[in-house]
Amino acid sequence: MKVINSMKNIIKGIFLIKNKKEIVLSASSQIVLISQLVIQNKLLAVNFSKLEYGNWALLLSIYVFISMFPFTAFDQGIAKLTYNKINSHERYYFTNNIYIVYLILFFVYFIILGIATSTVFTNTILWTFFVYFILFTFTEILKNSLVVMDNASRNRFRVLLLRLFDLIFRALLLLYLGYLDYFTINNVLIIFTLGNTILILTSYKKFDTIFGYLKLNKIKHLYKEIFLFSYPLVIWAVFGWLHNMINRWYLDYYLNPETVAKFTILISLSYFLPSALYGIVNNFFMPYIFSKNTKTSYSFYKRYLMIVGFFLLLYTVIVAFTSDYLVVILADNKYLDISSYIPFVTLSSSIYIVAMLSTFEIYRSGNTKLLLLPSIISGLLPAIVGFFIINYYGFIGAIYNHILGQVVYAIIVLYISYRHIRGEDKSA
Repeated sequence: MKVINSMKNIIKGIFLIKNKKEIVLSASSQIVLISQLVIQNKLLAVNFSKLEYGNWALLLSIYVFISMFPFTAFDQGIAKLTYNKINSHERYYFTNNIYIVYLILFFVYFIILGIATSTVFTNTILWTFFVYFILFTFTEILKNSLVVMDNASRNRFRVLLLRLFDLIFRALLLLYLGYLDYFTINNVLIIFTLGNTILILTSYKKFDTIFGYLKLNKIKHLYKEIFLFSYPLVIWAVFGWLHNMINRWYLDYYLNPETVAKFTILISLSYFLPSALYGIVNNFFMPYIFSKNTKTSYSFYKRYLMIVGFFLLLYTVIVAFTSDYLVVILADNKYLDISSYIPFVTLSSSIYIVAMLSTFEIYRSGNTKLLLLPSIISGLLPAIVGFFIINYYGFIGAIYNHILGQVVYAIIVLYISYRHIRGEDKSA
């Protein structure tokens, strides 16, 4: 009953916010994003063989590493600065400086990866798909950074349009590929790259004057601010990648890409709704919290986590009775053998998401270094344990290892966020 009453109070508070249009646009945007991910994953699962999907999953893990180190971490700092910068006379200096530095980093990555794949990693999937993969990776990162800035400046309508275009463009062309029976990894990468490029070119209006809004001292000052906020997250990125992606590579090393495909589908099906809830809450509340810059009370924090936990627990119970249907609807019936594992991974994913959502006050205060220790531990532990447990137990070992990382992270982060917000309360 307390949870239901708290839910009513918070929902009532949300709808008392003056800008109800912003709420609708934000929710619609997140629904479109979820729809895109669900439809995209479904089309890939149906049209790729298990071998192809396994190789696709390994390629995506490389993309995730590049995007996390350092771009995703930088995006968090950019999100914190955008609201004030984008509404000032420095808006074009801000956007141009970000893009120029990102392009320089892309060039560095291109040189390093090009040398590595042509000398050390020949005859690997990265070598096989190098050109199209690099183009996809760089345009995907740049597109996502653009969306981060639009969302952080609370330009919800443009974010909605961008995501709607992405959904329609990718879905139609993937369906067309399947119809023509040309569904290959390279062709998928080409479609994604083309869509990303269109979004970048149509969203940014100052390419014609980009060099007129560049100054070295402004670049140095901007990235000093971003780096001071983001450096714990840059370090976290390596361990976050180990936590989320190392199991794929152990499975590929000890078993085969087909097992990688099964494991990736299992994790995506177990994680997609908790992750979607995280996106909805995070994308609406974080820009609002950053713009208001006000401390949050412990009572709100407690009600907030109770509501999130209630929804995710309810969802986990539903999944326990419908996992077979979840596989058929969201993936393909060739993956039905993973359905019995979905409720257990969904439960660990839900706990993990509750912990992630508990950190909003840490991000608002800029104390992101507090999250460094749990990220390191939850990354190193699966990397070490997984090397042995997956060798002995194979697919089941990868599941245990994944759950271990999530639960360890959740326990430590919930403790830290609780201590942090209680400390904020006492100092207020």
